[in-house]
Amino acid sequence: MKELTKYDPIKYWKEEITKAKSMGDFGWGSYSTESDEKGQYIISIDKYYCNKLKQLCKNNNLVMYTFLLSVLKINISKYFSNDNVTIGIPCYRDEQKNRVMLNKVLPLTSYIDLEESFANYMLSNKDKILNLYKNQSYLNSKILQDENVSSDLMELTPINVCMEGLHEVRDIEYISNSNKSELSFIFEEFKEDTTNILIKFNRNKFSEDNIKMLCNCFFSLLNSVLIDYKQKILDMDILSEEEENKILYEFNDTEVKYSKVITIQEVFEKQVEKTPDNIAVVFEGKPLTYRELN
Repeated sequence: MKELTKYDPIKYWKEEITKAKSMGDFGWGSYSTESDEKGQYIISIDKYYCNKLKQLCKNNNLVMYTFLLSVLKINISKYFSNDNVTIGIPCYRDEQKNRVMLNKVLPLTSYIDLEESFANYMLSNKDKILNLYKNQSYLNSKILQDENVSSDLMELTPINVCMEGLHEVRDIEYISNSNKSELSFIFEEFKEDTTNILIKFNRNKFSEDNIKMLCNCFFSLLNSVLIDYKQKILDMDILSEEEENKILYEFNDTEVKYSKVITIQEVFEKQVEKTPDNIAVVFEGKPLTYRELN
């Protein structure tokens, strides 16, 4: 007879916290600003994309949050060249239970395997999110103390993803305004088949151009996935066809004539000064900016 093993939520949390602590370095930028106020940027998902999203989620028994979060995690992984990504998600609050939660955010960990299909990765995230919510009430200060984590798990989740309607407004505001949150994505509720995504970011770590570039990459990935959500993560496009052509044919134009008194290095450094956060090259599907190459 097979012996039944008693489920251990404490072991579960210790393993998840260990994974979150092993997250790779994102290599944040450094920008001097006079204010600690968070920067804000808004992008919209139009009716065409929303309708395709709804149909795909319906066919796969998914909530929209799980799908969009999965696209964002891959976006962040490719943008920062980091395969070990932890994202903070707000606790799920059941109005009927009225439980007091120790933390407002939970760490969603995952290693991104480029050979895995997006469909499998998406379903894996679904299971991970459900497990986090199932175990959230077992997380206590003793576990955090044993794992050398402060009373706030946000020190392990500098990037957070929230959704209005699914998460409490007070939790969303706390997370996105926290000085421990470097980057927050807030999905607004769907209205008339459209929705907005509000991005709040630390101005000392990101410029608005960084955020615009990150959003452009998100839309390229979203479009790629909606065309074929069963494709490998490796094959998902982070650049639009227009951006690829610009890099291949405009930025890499070998016919450009340089002044004889200026070296190629000097030309490159001038380009770094002019457009530090523009994409210079793409290697294995991951973009590198002029600043990173310099």
